Amino acid sequence: ISLVRRFYAMDEILYTIPRYRDHFLHQIKVFLLGYCILNALNRSRRLEGTTLGQKNSMKLWFLASVFHDVGYPFEYMRDWLNGFVLGVLKSPDEKEAITSLVPMEFNWGVLFARRYNWYHLERIADALCRCYKPGDNTVRTNLLVALAEHLAESPDHGLFSSLILQNFLRVNLGDEEVDPVVVAVALHNWVIATAVREAICTELSFRKDPLSFLLMFCDTA
Repeated sequence: ISLVRRFYAMDEILYTIPRYRDHFLHQIKVFLLGYCILNALNRSRRLEGTTLGQKNSMKLWFLASVFHDVGYPFEYMRDWLNGFVLGVLKSPDEKEAITSLVPMEFNWGVLFARRYNWYHLERIADALCRCYKPGDNTVRTNLLVALAEHLAESPDHGLFSSLILQNFLRVNLGDEEVDPVVVAVALHNWVIATAVREAICTELSFRKDPLSFLLMFCDTA
């Protein structure tokens, strides 16, 4: 309940941004769609032996689906602020294509590294290696390099959502619950999913990681 209230309050502030999508409502819709799918799959016994076949499966789905976009502002904050500064400082007769006079730069990697950033990245990489069991020892290193790039250089909201969630969830939940949730959240956007597929040299699988697969599907749907 405290997590829902905290993130709903944050999302409410962002409504002031023009054309901002209501991500809180979107996340609730994703949860409800997955809820229906999970119930249908459980009735046909399609989830036995998987993460979503456990007794806590709906808890994991709730955490992954309702908070998968909480890091969205980090992906677009630079563009939003640059657009705002440009709109304030440029003259009406100047071309629309003119660049911002005071470009905004954010080093999100440094900001998150103040506490558990690198540890959280390692947890994502380790969970993926356990899931897909790559034979090459360099895969873990490649995963960490690929993930780190999307902190500072090319911010991705799925990865930031995963880091934010880990800061909250690891205080009260064990790794066996947190790891599958934050991996699914990190992978739900195609940018990170593509980087991970290239690093592990294999396709992502519903059978091996159904939570991530379900979140990708419901988010797109």
